[in-house]
Amino acid sequence: MKPYILRSLRIVACGLVLFLSACGKDDDNTVQPPATPQEETLAGNKEKPDWQIPSEQDLTASMTAVVRVNLSLTYPTQMAALSGSSADGQIPGAGDLLAAFSGETCLGVAQNTDGLFYLYIARPPKGADQAIDLRFYSATLKNVFLAGKVFTFVADASQGSVSAPLEPSFLKTD
Repeated sequence: MKPYILRSLRIVACGLVLFLSACGKDDDNTVQPPATPQEETLAGNKEKPDWQIPSEQDLTASMTAVVRVNLSLTYPTQMAALSGSSADGQIPGAGDLLAAFSGETCLGVAQNTDGLFYLYIARPPKGADQAIDLRFYSATLKNVFLAGKVFTFVADASQGSVSAPLEPSFLKTD
C-alpha cells in the first residue's frame, strides 16, 4: 500500500505545481482596483468648454461667490510634482475657467483674476435643484474638475470673500 500512497502524493504534488504555475500566467488579466486621488494622473486632453455666461435677463436674481481653486486639497502629491516641475504648472493659470451649474444648466462663468474667481450666479430655472455645483477647467492640465453641491442658491447672497474665499475640494471628471 505504501507505494500507492507515495505515487498518489507525487501525482497530487505535480498537479499542485502545474495548477500554481498556470495561475501565475493569468496575473496579467486581473482587474486592478480604481486609482485613488493620490495615484490619478490629472492631465487630460479635453478642449476648453463652451460654458456660456447667462444673459442679463437671467440675472434678475443672482448671487456672488469668490472662489479659490486649490487642487492640492484633493491631489497633494500630483500638485507638488507639477508645481516643482515648471513655472507653467501654476493652477489656476491663464485660460482657466470656473463655472456654476444647477444640474446641466450653466448659471455663471468666471476667469482667474489673481488666483481668485469672482462668480455672478443666475437663479436656477424654476423647479431645478437649488444646489450649486462648481466646475473648473484647467488649461494647463486640459481637464475638467467638479466640486458638487458646494452651496445652495440664495438670491442677493454671497459666498466667500477676497480675504476668505471658498476653497471647495475638486475631483477630476471622466
